[in-house]
Amino acid sequence: VVIASIAPTVFLDASQSDPHLIDYFLIGAGADGDVSGRPGCSQCQYFRLSDRAQGTAQTIYVHGAAHNDFNCCGTSDGTGPDRIGRAAAQVVAKSYLLALVEVYAQGNLATKEYLTRMYDDLDPSGIAPQVEISTSYRELANPENYVIDDFQTATGTGQSSSGGTVTYDVSNLYEGDNEDNDDVFTALPSDPMNGMIFDSGQGDFTRGVIFDYTVGETRFVEFSVVPALRDVRGQRYLSFRACQGTRHDETRAHNGPLSFGASLRDGEGVTATVRFGSWGELTPLYQRTGSGTNAGWVNEMNTVRIPLTAFETDGTGIDLSNIVAVRLELGAVFGSERGRVGVDDLQIMKE
Repeated sequence: VVIASIAPTVFLDASQSDPHLIDYFLIGAGADGDVSGRPGCSQCQYFRLSDRAQGTAQTIYVHGAAHNDFNCCGTSDGTGPDRIGRAAAQVVAKSYLLALVEVYAQGNLATKEYLTRMYDDLDPSGIAPQVEISTSYRELANPENYVIDDFQTATGTGQSSSGGTVTYDVSNLYEGDNEDNDDVFTALPSDPMNGMIFDSGQGDFTRGVIFDYTVGETRFVEFSVVPALRDVRGQRYLSFRACQGTRHDETRAHNGPLSFGASLRDGEGVTATVRFGSWGELTPLYQRTGSGTNAGWVNEMNTVRIPLTAFETDGTGIDLSNIVAVRLELGAVFGSERGRVGVDDLQIMKE
């Protein structure tokens, strides 16, 4: 069973509007002039619904698509640049809904790849080449996944939710609710989670971490792995959700898609690193204006899934039976030379 929503409103709080354990799929529209996602409109922040899901939540966010592009005959109410129009938006919706139906109604797990992989890595045929889409996939109800840090417990910055230590040398690291706490998208020191429209503060539980780094720096965030989770030979992916921070100085200066590296280290000190930018990057933020100064709209979560076999291809001989740390590696040598990055749901997944 799966519930699917296209540009839904959020008039009810978490106690009344919640997918619970039912799998959930959501399409958001960057140029939506109705359910806009703006921070001053609580009923417009649709990503709250997908982040309330306690089963599997799958989202796509379509740059340049408007609310009524997904129906037959509503008025043109879109706001923002690079509008794609009704025909192109409906090709996107039909493509992903077909993949969804194939998975849930036909048991065709091959089409699950369209829901789990980054759009740069695997895009459905027929979608216009100029269309920009971010894709997010998260599993919360699979006990076979190893959750390294979902930021739900141990809410200080020095310990993960699984009980391991967290160390870092990035700048301005902040852990908290994935909630923009004011009515504008202007980047302000008083609102470190600017652009996060995933939490209402009224019964929602989604949390994460955000930080930045700049030109000339090589920085990291490292999560130690507790003994019970160190043997990952039966797992398939290192997975995390990540986004760029809207309108932040580092995001504006970078002005494009963003990538970095992920490393595993074993008990003997052997390290293997994968730079995921070789097959996909975090989407550049949709350059919509309004709700404050400068351009950029909601923070768009992208799920990065790195096959564990990719860490074995560089000849380091890393021992996947004894992984003691997962490290996010930032800087030009690993991908983008600067940025503001939000991260959530760091897991080593079974499937």
